[in-house]
Amino acid sequence: MAARYAGFLTDAASATTVTLDAAGPARAPLGNAPVTARLSGGRLIVEQAGDEPWGWLDRADGRGRVVPHRSMAALDVLLRADATVRALEAGGCAFHAAAVVLADGAHLFPGVSGAGKSTVAQHLAREGGRVLSDEFVVVVPSPGGVWTVHGSPFWLGSAEPARLARAWQLGRGERAAVTGLDAGSVARLLTQNLSLVVEPEGGVARALAVVARLAGDVKGGELRYGLGQPIRGHLERAA
Repeated sequence: MAARYAGFLTDAASATTVTLDAAGPARAPLGNAPVTARLSGGRLIVEQAGDEPWGWLDRADGRGRVVPHRSMAALDVLLRADATVRALEAGGCAFHAAAVVLADGAHLFPGVSGAGKSTVAQHLAREGGRVLSDEFVVVVPSPGGVWTVHGSPFWLGSAEPARLARAWQLGRGERAAVTGLDAGSVARLLTQNLSLVVEPEGGVARALAVVARLAGDVKGGELRYGLGQPIRGHLERAA
């Protein structure tokens, strides 16, 4: 756990503080039932159907508790839910996406499981890129019309954010190649890969409004990649 969250820990006043409730009652293994999050008043609650909650977070003071488990699923879902709400409050949103920082900024690769997010992130890491995440990212607006990408510690990840350079649709090919993507296609790509771990009131409408702004502000493209082939140069030349 210490290695996984290294670089993301902070004592800033705005930090979320979650205590691992190791002294709490013993719990059965998580099993196959999905771990979900919901908002109840000002509290985020993480639970499984038919079971006692695994954790909670009071959003007013940013403090909560979670029952530890070797899978870390409850803690991960609690932190993703908090990041989802924080992103919406900041005028941004979260995505199922990989993000890798190259010379010109962060390149975003939205996609469902199996789309190639982790594969491309690992390729680019070998080519000197810095992986912000290969699964879950937060994109928020910054002054001057800039969008900033924040990584996560859930698989590959680093904490230092970066300016969003471009959003890419992924596809397989015999050799690496990039083509342009119009704003409508970028909007569809982002919409299909929104991550709403929890849905606050009006959350879907707010997230779609963010997508519309992003699609108008950020260039898009399609990356077709072949296994083992260099791809960094193609992305940087396109941007």
